[in-house]
Amino acid sequence: VEKLSFGAAATIQQLLAFSRKGIVTMLPISIASFLKETIKLQQIAVPESISLNSDIHDTEMQINGDINQLQQVLINLINNASDALSGQKDPVITISLNRYEADDKFIKQHETLKGLSFACITITDNGTGIEPQLVEHIFEPFFTTKEQGKGTGLGLAMSYGSIKSHGGCITVTTKKGGADSGTSMHIFLPLLAETHDIPASVAKL
Repeated sequence: VEKLSFGAAATIQQLLAFSRKGIVTMLPISIASFLKETIKLQQIAVPESISLNSDIHDTEMQINGDINQLQQVLINLINNASDALSGQKDPVITISLNRYEADDKFIKQHETLKGLSFACITITDNGTGIEPQLVEHIFEPFFTTKEQGKGTGLGLAMSYGSIKSHGGCITVTTKKGGADSGTSMHIFLPLLAETHDIPASVAKL
């Protein structure tokens, strides 16, 4: 009963995140430091057969965000990438950080964005890729391509809602089959316009 109760509570939190009605605590975050720390924690969870690489640029970028929500988003996306690499030869996950300046086309595609300058976090795997007809559904609640019992279909939906609550967005590029198959999830988070003094406890998690 206790296990089921905690499971139900976690599901409710994910649904609240998707609907953007959950409680968030927004603080200035050094995104590079936060990302490096999260990758370090995930090194233990990723199977040893998978290479987990990082390519982090522009370490001065700062965002306003909820550390717990953002960390859960990254964990979900890294876990999804890890699952997509099952049975692949020379499996690799690469996490990169770059600055992105939005153009008119990007703004029109994502009308809820806040600002024009973004930190772009990309999680890339060289897995099997996603079928083109499924891509438009992957952020829908309870939609999953995993076999029964291995996914709730809420991970990407929760991630989508969390990033939207930060004034950003998530996009996906993928190729199914071939030597260059794989998937990249791109997280765009609006940068702070001015420099803030970031508490050491936040910068270092």
